Amino acid sequence: MKTTRQNYLEFVEDWVKDPKNAWKSFTMWCALYDFAHGRNWTLADLGIEDEINEIICSESGASYDWVEWLNDDAKLEILDISILCELWQQIEDEENGENEEDEED
Repeated sequence: MKTTRQNYLEFVEDWVKDPKNAWKSFTMWCALYDFAHGRNWTLADLGIEDEINEIICSESGASYDWVEWLNDDAKLEILDISILCELWQQIEDEENGENEEDEED
């Protein structure tokens, strides 16, 4: 059974191939937003919500309780696009590492 992260990576792969997305700026931000918003999956499902909350707190000085209360759309709007690209790369690296381990077993 596929994990949410594997579904996300497949979604991004298909998303970037779609001609209507070919010239979009901020590709990873748009793909993550579309995945979380359109598919009814959450940042928690991807395993990055706590990390995102911490980043927002450290960059804004907001309390964790306040940041935790925000919905995923607001969190994605707040974050710098470069951070979202790093998170996407982290997910991809972790999933590829797990897939390689599974193949070795």
